[in-house]
Amino acid sequence: MFAGEKRPQIVAPAGDPAALVAALRYGADAVYIGLKEFSARMHAENFAVPAFQSAVAYAHRLGKKAYLALNTLFKDDEVSRVIEASASADLCGVDGIIIQDIGLYGILRRYFPSVRIHASTQMACYTLDGARQLADMGFSRVVLARELSLEEIRTIREGTAVELEVFVHGALCYSMSGLCLLSSHIGGRSGNRGRCAQPCRRRYRAEDGRAGHYFSMNDLCAGGSARDLARIGIDALKIEGRMKGATYAGAVSAYYRDLLDGKEMEAERDRELKIIFSRESVRDYYGSRSRALTELDHPGNVGLFIGEVSGSACGRFTLTTAHALEVRDGLQLFYENRPIAAFSIAGMSVSGKKTFEAPAGVEVSIAHNGDVPSRARVYLVSSQRLNKAYAVPDPARELCPYRIPLDCRVAASAAGIDVDLSACGRGKRYHFDAPHAAAARKGLDEEMLRGYFSRLGGGAFELRSFSAAVEQGIFIPPTELNKARREAAAD
Repeated sequence: MFAGEKRPQIVAPAGDPAALVAALRYGADAVYIGLKEFSARMHAENFAVPAFQSAVAYAHRLGKKAYLALNTLFKDDEVSRVIEASASADLCGVDGIIIQDIGLYGILRRYFPSVRIHASTQMACYTLDGARQLADMGFSRVVLARELSLEEIRTIREGTAVELEVFVHGALCYSMSGLCLLSSHIGGRSGNRGRCAQPCRRRYRAEDGRAGHYFSMNDLCAGGSARDLARIGIDALKIEGRMKGATYAGAVSAYYRDLLDGKEMEAERDRELKIIFSRESVRDYYGSRSRALTELDHPGNVGLFIGEVSGSACGRFTLTTAHALEVRDGLQLFYENRPIAAFSIAGMSVSGKKTFEAPAGVEVSIAHNGDVPSRARVYLVSSQRLNKAYAVPDPARELCPYRIPLDCRVAASAAGIDVDLSACGRGKRYHFDAPHAAAARKGLDEEMLRGYFSRLGGGAFELRSFSAAVEQGIFIPPTELNKARREAAAD
């Protein structure tokens, strides 16, 4: 970052536990997570409620934040389950809930007033008046529509104090702010219910007979424009991609972390983004358009172009690779602008010798079943080097089972033992009569009480804080202290 600039959050997607760990490990300040229900990405792995609560606790242990995406539209018979999901999020201290349905806004304001509410981009906020209205309603953050230019975002920033979040990377929707009905009309799978079948990625034929993917949007890659967004005071930069894996989450988070930290970005970093997952990319709408917003020829991942096939025979093809390769890297072949093959490298050789690695600039012979047309274009779509660079430890070991934070205060005196327990904003006091005597030597103190009552943190609870007040010179038998602890815990 440059001196005087506000440092925005990097908010990364966590479609599964491995992506969660990768994003937070490699540079994200926060993650957004969906449950098994009510997420705009229902085809992602997503999280059951206990796993989500563990994810929030994991983020907090790292000093980072976790947001819940409850960003679909709901039916009347789902309201009770939505309330249960909201209560579970509130219980574990979620840092915010991202919503689209204005009905959920009313539920959260009434029943969960301490929860911060974020307006999803699907609320289609693209004006200053819209941002002010949401702020007046009590929204803590507004995720702006993706179609806004840098100047339009600047105008909104200068006119309101509400937190603003902007997408900087990932897939784009053909429809304004993702409010698309095409999937619902064609196949009954509503994008606003998290079940988009992506009909925009299909091939269509125009009236003049020409066929193409007319509605398939290229991917957003703001790149250096992220620094421009930081300069105008945007609070959070968001990465799309809950359907993508851990390497994507880690690498893209690291890319924008280094950008915002003011590091010199080498061209190889841009190439990495293309390898990990990328359609053709655009900076729209933050800069001048350098290419069309849609890609007619191919709707999916393209990768990094590394060369053209120079020959093919006997189950192998050759090319001079512009990028280093390893066995098990993923390649995709295109001919006449159409994909013809996708596979992992099973074997390759350089100068007639088998090798597991090939540097950039050499002619490499790659094993492949079938002939490959001369001048077919070769793209690198996955890299073992990058998978290793952004590897993560086993998420099952990182994400410990969630336990409810418990605060405990104990007072011990001649009148007995008083135990105050509080969790989830609720508290209860227990009083226990206990025999006592004047201490012959060292009397009861706070550390001794802590030793007896620290075991309150077992089961569903985790002892977050402990304090004690002890009458000087008093002795209470250990059996009475243990009895008080057991009875308080059993209630």
